[in-house]
Amino acid sequence: MKVLRYTGILIGLTVVVGILLWILEAFLGTSVGMAASVAPLIGAAAFEGEFFYKKERRIPEKSEKRAFARMATLVNLVVGAIGYVGLMTVLPELRTSTAMIATAVASVILLLLVYFVSGFFFGQVAKNKIKVEEKKRAKAAA
Repeated sequence: MKVLRYTGILIGLTVVVGILLWILEAFLGTSVGMAASVAPLIGAAAFEGEFFYKKERRIPEKSEKRAFARMATLVNLVVGAIGYVGLMTVLPELRTSTAMIATAVASVILLLLVYFVSGFFFGQVAKNKIKVEEKKRAKAAA
């Protein structure tokens, strides 16, 4: 589990999904919504789960899934904090105490989501890789 690789994948997927949503909204003329904003989290966790499986050839243990989820949460916290500070320089209304409290509450909820989504998809992709290989072996043996 490489922090820089995960961070790069997360930021790259965030940019790609953001551009795709922007293009889709331009064609539809309406807001698509932010439901797709979880896609970079799922994608980055899935990539890391695949890397884990290729290296270890097994499903990650609970402690490994928790360690990955903590690392992913920390990376998202840092990236989000940097983004928020950047927005505060452009939008002074974000400097009010009400906005900061609302942002803190929303951030806690989002970080919990990041923790659970990351841990789940990290392990799930490795598990799916094993099932695919077992099916390939069974098909080859038949």
